[in-house]
Amino acid sequence: MKKKIYSVVAIASISALMLSGCQAGDEESKQEVNSVDEIEQVRGDSSEKAETKIFDIGEEAPDFKLESLDGEVFRLEELRGKPVLLNFFGVNCPYCIEEMPDLNKLYQENKDSAAVLLINGGEPREAVEGIRDEHSLKMPVLMDMGFVSRDYMVQYVPYTVIIDSEGIINAVKVGPMSYDEMQTQLDMASGK
Repeated sequence: MKKKIYSVVAIASISALMLSGCQAGDEESKQEVNSVDEIEQVRGDSSEKAETKIFDIGEEAPDFKLESLDGEVFRLEELRGKPVLLNFFGVNCPYCIEEMPDLNKLYQENKDSAAVLLINGGEPREAVEGIRDEHSLKMPVLMDMGFVSRDYMVQYVPYTVIIDSEGIINAVKVGPMSYDEMQTQLDMASGK
C-alpha cells in the first residue's frame, strides 16, 4: 500500500515539474510555476489564484524596438504583413533550452513568410551569446532590458506570443511548445 502511495506521489511530482515553467527575472528570483494550466486559466479574467495576466486574444500587440545580438534593429511595426512568433526565454530555463531546436527549425522553414524572434529579458549579453552559439541559433536573438517583457506581461518563460500580419495577438502560451504547435499557430496567424 505504501509503495502505491509513493508511486502516485512520485508520478504527480514528475508531472508537475514537466508542466512547470521558469519565473522570468534575475537569477535570485527564478522559481518554478506549479502548473502551466493554472497560468493559462487566468487569461482575460481576474482570478484570485494568480496575479498573472495574459493578453486577451484579439488585442493589438505592443510595438517595440530592440537590437539583436548581431546589431540589427527590429521594430514590430515594421514586421506587419507577415505573422510573428515572439519567444521570451531565459538562459537558465531548461524548458526554454529544450524548445530551441524546434524554434530554430521553425525559423529556417518559415523565414521568408514569417518572423520568428527570440527575446531575452535582461540577462548578461555573454550568457545569451553563449546559448545562441551553443545551439547554433539562426534566428534573431533580441536583447530586452525588461521594458518589452513588461509590456508583454512576461512573468514566466518560455512565453510565446503569436501575432498575425495585422499586428493582432492570435495566441499566447506560457510553457514550452512543440514544433507542430508552433507551426500550427503560425499557420493560423497567416490565415492558412
